[in-house]
Amino acid sequence: MPVAFVVSSVNVGVSSIRYIIPFFIFIIIFISRKTDAITLNTRFNTFVFSVMLIASAYSIHNMLNTPKAINPMHNVSDIIQKNGLKKGYAEFWHASSISIYNNVQVAPVYYDGTKLIKMKWLSKDKWYNAGNNFVIINNIDIEATVIKQFGNPDKVIEAEGVKIFIWNKNLIAADN
Repeated sequence: MPVAFVVSSVNVGVSSIRYIIPFFIFIIIFISRKTDAITLNTRFNTFVFSVMLIASAYSIHNMLNTPKAINPMHNVSDIIQKNGLKKGYAEFWHASSISIYNNVQVAPVYYDGTKLIKMKWLSKDKWYNAGNNFVIINNIDIEATVIKQFGNPDKVIEAEGVKIFIWNKNLIAADN
C-alpha cells in the first residue's frame, strides 16, 4: 500500500500520511518479534533507528514549515458576525465550516430540487425553529429555490464565492 500511495499521481495532502505510518509500525513489530542475530545486532538497530529518525525529522520539519491553508469560509463567518447575524441556513459543508469559526449557528439543510429541507442527520431540531434569518447560497439553483420558498431577501451580501441572503423575518426550513 505505501508503494501504491507514493507512486500515485493523486495526492490528497499531508493527512494522507496516515496510510503510510502503519507500514512502518508493522515493520517495527515484525522485526522486533524475531529473536535471531539481526535483532541482537546493535549496529543494525542503530542504523535502522537513525534512518527512521532522519526520515521523521524531515517530514515533521516540512509539516511545521508549510503555511496553513486559509479557509474562505472563515471570512464568510466574520462577515456574518459583523452584520449582526446569529442563525441561518446553508448546505451541510458550508454550515459546518462557517459555524466552527464564530458564535454563529448555521443549520445544515439540503436542496431537493424544489426546496430547502432540514437535515436531520447530525443536527438538532432547535436549530431550525427560532431566529434563523439568512441563507448562504452557493449556486444559482439554490438561489432561485430560496427566493421561491422564502421570498425576495431584504439584503444580499456577496463574499468568497457565496451569497448571503438576509431577511427581516424568521425562516423555517421544510420538514420534507
